Amino acid sequence: MVPKIAMKIYKHANEVLLAACDEDLLGKTFRDGKLNLEVSRDFYDDTRVDKVLFLRSLQLSTISNLVGETTINTAIDAGFVDKECIIWIDGIPHAQVCTM
Repeated sequence: MVPKIAMKIYKHANEVLLAACDEDLLGKTFRDGKLNLEVSRDFYDDTRVDKVLFLRSLQLSTISNLVGETTINTAIDAGFVDKECIIWIDGIPHAQVCTM
């Protein structure tokens, strides 16, 4: 079974925020020292998509909040995220992307 990506799009003025995560991380919280990452359903969960639709949405976003190996690796492979810009919280990769 191909893993799905959960995502939600927010629009405000000229900004488009994409919140996306591996669907199996929804509802979980990860802690590592002072870092706390809550993958809340309210923020990330609107629709489930495959990698192609995720990348189309990522291409249109101005700000992206990404969590999980499938989500992050897909963004890396497409050139949206640099491996050096990922933070790891309790073994879970997290990246934020801003485009101008």
